[in-house]
Amino acid sequence: MMDVEQALSIIDQSLKPKGLTDIQELIFRQCWQGKSYYDIAQEFEYEVGYLRIAGSQLWQQLSKALGEKVTKANLQSVLRRRMNAIAPSFILNPSPTKPEYPDSLGLIKLKENKATPSCELYRQYFGAGRGFS
Repeated sequence: MMDVEQALSIIDQSLKPKGLTDIQELIFRQCWQGKSYYDIAQEFEYEVGYLRIAGSQLWQQLSKALGEKVTKANLQSVLRRRMNAIAPSFILNPSPTKPEYPDSLGLIKLKENKATPSCELYRQYFGAGRGFS
């Protein structure tokens, strides 16, 4: 099961070089845990309206970056599909000329025909015995 830190690694790579703002990361982390905007507003002393606007912008930004509609309700499943779509294509088609190659997303680094994962999620997923050292 993917945790919020692993999900944020995928998002950070997908949104490079900009990444998430502090409020976007707060919203993402709390929504990942199933909290409503109202719950977040109460806990962190924000206006609900502000969180709704920032959240809407976040979901639009993620939808554009990931190529699939992202909402509070589906963010975990979208990111799980994203991870599953990237990993098998790397294993089956390890060619840097293919557009699905993870290097184009910044998830791995290539140096002298050696792939090194650039995020903890990939290090855990592939492990030392699957082509990474």
